[in-house]
Amino acid sequence: MSVSALSLALALIAAPVRAQHPSQVIFSRTLATIVFCFAAVFLLEYASGIRVPDLDIFFLPDASGQRVTLYAARPTPHSATTSLLFASALLLFHPGSSWRKRAFQIAVLVALALPTLACFGYIVQLLSPRSPASAPSGGLSLSAVLLYFTLGAGVLGLSVGSNVPKPAVARPAKVSGRWV
Repeated sequence: MSVSALSLALALIAAPVRAQHPSQVIFSRTLATIVFCFAAVFLLEYASGIRVPDLDIFFLPDASGQRVTLYAARPTPHSATTSLLFASALLLFHPGSSWRKRAFQIAVLVALALPTLACFGYIVQLLSPRSPASAPSGGLSLSAVLLYFTLGAGVLGLSVGSNVPKPAVARPAKVSGRWV
């Protein structure tokens, strides 16, 4: 869920329009803030051991009245950390400020550290002749690694693409009293 919300925030920031509407920026930052807050709550739950039961109802509604397992709908700590770092990077992004752009790039590279370690774990597991039980675990599933790499490529593309001028909007011109 956090990857899709961050992808939508990225799409709103990187929309190919000549003049970005302020509501796009506000909605994008709101999505990034929501992901940041949820990831922070999840990490605090893992660190303290105190569970917020209302989040179970929000993320995993159960109409049967049975108790759901602890942390059933929660992301792993690795996924929550990566989402928190990507959300903070999107909150830092500003195309005009050079120090914010540099901080944004550093935040994205730090966010890509856990998926990279998990990817190396999968490569070692694939190439290793030992049993799968002793293989290193990266804390992220293979699909999460691929999604975070795709999100990271798009987010890093913001820093490169922010210098590219937006396409011009073609409008009819009035020449000699008539529209051309």
